[in-house]
Amino acid sequence: MKRIALFGNLLLLAILSSCAPSPTNTEPPAKLLHDPISGQLTVATPSRTVTSKLNCGCPFALTISGAGDTSIIKYSIPTKDTAISSHTITISAKTAGLAKGTYTSWLALQTPDPNVKFLRDTLRDTLIVP
Repeated sequence: MKRIALFGNLLLLAILSSCAPSPTNTEPPAKLLHDPISGQLTVATPSRTVTSKLNCGCPFALTISGAGDTSIIKYSIPTKDTAISSHTITISAKTAGLAKGTYTSWLALQTPDPNVKFLRDTLRDTLIVP
């Protein structure tokens, strides 16, 4: 029984290690990607969805490392899924009662990388109220 458990743990470690990008000249560097990285919200379309992933396709944890003014434009990252290969972020704007104008916000995201300290990227959003 102990051999089966040990084999299972070694297999899981091998799978996770094989997915981790290595710092060689033949492989592209690991990157944190968001699709799309920026967006424009309006009163008619007050929300959008962003997919975050690593270019290697590996599972990873995503955390917030900073944010702009989020009183009007809000970012939602599910916290229960910490080590998945694709994170869905919802951006929504509170538009009721806003004066005409342009409102902006940003969200800085990061994930640990085995070869460098952190991979970081920033989402940027604009809300236009006519």
